[in-house]
Amino acid sequence: MILLKQYLDTQFDLSEDETDKFLSIGHKFEAEQGHYLLKSEQVSNRVFFVQEGIIREFEKEGYKEKTIWILNEGNFLYNMPSYYTTNPANCYLQALTNASGYYFLQSDLESIVKESHNWAIAQTDIYRKYLLQMIYRNELHRLKGAANRLDFFEKHQPNIQNRIKLKDIASFLNITQVQLSRVRNERK
Repeated sequence: MILLKQYLDTQFDLSEDETDKFLSIGHKFEAEQGHYLLKSEQVSNRVFFVQEGIIREFEKEGYKEKTIWILNEGNFLYNMPSYYTTNPANCYLQALTNASGYYFLQSDLESIVKESHNWAIAQTDIYRKYLLQMIYRNELHRLKGAANRLDFFEKHQPNIQNRIKLKDIASFLNITQVQLSRVRNERK
C-alpha cells in the first residue's frame, strides 16, 4: 500500500485518519497476465488502483477486440458507465502484464464520502483525472495517421510501450499491427 499511500498524501488534503480509513476499506488484488478484472455483462462496482502492472479496457466486436485504453501504475480504473448506472458493462478490464493493487467497493467509497468532506473533494479529483484521461484518449483517436497516433501515445504514456504486446498497442491506436510495425521501422 506504500504507492497508494504516497499517491493519497501527494494528491489530496486528507488527515492521517482519513487516509487510514480509506486504506482500511481497500482489498488487495493480484492478477496474472490475461486475467479479467471485469467482464462484459458484469456490473462495475469496484474502483481499482493499479499498484503494479498494466491493465486495459477493451470491447469485443465479434472476434475483433478494440482496446479503449491502457493504464499502468498509479492510476485508478473502473468502467464509468456501468459504475454510475449499475447497468452491466459492455467492456472488459484485463491485465496485460501481471498486475496487483487494491480495489474499493462502490458502497464503501460512498460511505467514506458521506463521512468526510475532504473525501468528497478527493473523489471529485479522482473523477476529474479520469475524465482528463478520457479526453486524452479522444484526442489520440482524432489524430490522422498511424505515425501521429504513435507519437502521441509514446509522448503521453512512455513507460508502457515496451512492456506490452504490439497487438495491444495497435488495437489502442486503432491501427493494424502491420501499420504499427511499418511506422516503427520507418523511424529506425
